[in-house]
Amino acid sequence: MMIPSWKRSRALDLFDRLDVTGSATITEPDLQELAEHTVVGTKADPDSVKAKAIRAGYDYLWQTVFAPMDLNGDRQVNLVEFEEGLNHLDDDSFVPAITMIATAIFNAYDLDENGSLSQQEIINWLGEYGVSHQDALAHVRDMDTNRNGTVSYKELVSAITDYYINPEASLDGHWMFGPKRVTRHEAPAEPTLDLMPALSPEF
Repeated sequence: MMIPSWKRSRALDLFDRLDVTGSATITEPDLQELAEHTVVGTKADPDSVKAKAIRAGYDYLWQTVFAPMDLNGDRQVNLVEFEEGLNHLDDDSFVPAITMIATAIFNAYDLDENGSLSQQEIINWLGEYGVSHQDALAHVRDMDTNRNGTVSYKELVSAITDYYINPEASLDGHWMFGPKRVTRHEAPAEPTLDLMPALSPEF
């Protein structure tokens, strides 16, 4: 089954973000490196429950999404394997993996453990990826659907998962894995619905 063009575009954008070495492959060490970068960014104790949850999330992403795409058993997923794998990847496999990572990172940055992220906590998160203060605030405004000045767990996870499964979603969910290390694919097309919320600049 061929996936829709909008979903393929967003998936290829994700491939570029996860390809840490620019080798046109995704490997388990790539995801482990991203996990460690995330742990350092949260300033969590490397041996803490929060740090272990982040690593477990990336490990789950590899085991459930990428490892099954490795058709030749060389423990890496190239672009051909990835695009073929997309045709067999359903949301029931992908969304739990993305949600697991989002949950772990949310908990690590929710320093006061009040169940929501303040503007400053999200600025700290995005700042680790080189996002400007202004752009980070724009992301907060777009995700803060109830306009209470913070981003709840539900708002954050919805923004991230909807980006990959909902063609009408804004582009705000794309930033969880950081900036592109390489650019082989065009940025995903923006939704064109009349009621589409204002989008912040992509980075």
